[in-house]
Amino acid sequence: MPYVNYRMLPPPGGGTWTNQAGRTYTGADGVVQDVPQFDTQQLVGHGWSVIINCPCGPTAERPAKPLDGEEFLDTTVGCVIAYNALRKAWLNPLTGAAV
Repeated sequence: MPYVNYRMLPPPGGGTWTNQAGRTYTGADGVVQDVPQFDTQQLVGHGWSVIINCPCGPTAERPAKPLDGEEFLDTTVGCVIAYNALRKAWLNPLTGAAV
């Protein structure tokens, strides 16, 4: 199962930061990055901001067993979607259409 990513913005002015595990993040003003969940707290501590507080990734990385109402930023579809357990489908919350 793939790890969960969160969409983040670097601090003003960007910069580079390397964590203890050796993963390096280089940010530029206004450029979002999808960051593994296990690094988000450390990046927040270095001035980064979580801009969408739900997991994100391509369609293939949607949660396999989502909970009712669970949200996911599907980067293939290009929007935040929500799981509807009654319909057993991921829905675009703006249109109600299955995606």
